[in-house]
Amino acid sequence: MATLEAQTAAFPWSTDQYRESLTAGCCGWSIRCDDHMVGFALFSVVADEASLLNIAVGARWQRRGLGRQLLAETLYRLHAGRGVVRCLLEVRVSNTAALRLYESLGFEVLSRRKNYYRAIAPTTSGGREDALVMQCQLSGMSR
Repeated sequence: MATLEAQTAAFPWSTDQYRESLTAGCCGWSIRCDDHMVGFALFSVVADEASLLNIAVGARWQRRGLGRQLLAETLYRLHAGRGVVRCLLEVRVSNTAALRLYESLGFEVLSRRKNYYRAIAPTTSGGREDALVMQCQLSGMSR
């Protein structure tokens, strides 16, 4: 997962961060092609609520609908198999592709976290970028 995310993220998680998340009980799904992982989604689940911790699709596999397919399937599985009724996530305000993806699957903005992320490009806000907190109600979720 760390190798795949490093292809696409300005500040990717380390291998240790992924290992610690999985050891702590987080769950994940992946998309594979020719026995290689080309995308993944990692969630934390507590009671009936999930948080999307990370999602990535390898650079050469992007713009093919795989991220949407992966997220839709994982949300369906979380709801149908684990009884999850709501999913939360945080996203950079500048990540318009991710925002479009999340909105297309029913996510709505709950709040804004000021200066949450390190900025990818220089900004006037001291090198920080806002995050949007989004949620999606999973009742009625279908494939």
